[in-house]
Amino acid sequence: LHTYFQKGYIREWINQRLQAIQVRKELTDSWINHGIKKVMNLQFLQMKFLKHGVE
Repeated sequence: LHTYFQKGYIREWINQRLQAIQVRKELTDSWINHGIKKVMNLQFLQMKFLKHGVE
């Protein structure tokens, strides 16, 4: 958090960034809990999610 302030980011951007990190972590944890464990599969799903969002 402090590093983002030092780099000049505003609080709103920082909050959105931290929330996005948390959501990605929860999503990845959910995939792992459903049996997706290979790194390549996780990377593929993350890239697809970031590119297209939730449909």
